[in-house]
Amino acid sequence: MRTVRKGDTVDHWNYGEGLVVREAHSKDDVPIEWQHDWKSVVLVEFLGACSTRIDREWVLQDDLDIFDVA
Repeated sequence: MRTVRKGDTVDHWNYGEGLVVREAHSKDDVPIEWQHDWKSVVLVEFLGACSTRIDREWVLQDDLDIFDVA
């Protein structure tokens, strides 16, 4: 399976479609709740219910399907 990278368009089972905006390079790059598994998460921008609102969430790469690669 290919590793998710910055710029990939992805789909998440809960948040929907989004864009990977950041990969973690160390445990200090992620929130404390992900520091135990920092190599498994990426930061994704998800378009919320309102088309002008964008949510950013750290999510597990395994929970993402890749639509388009960067």
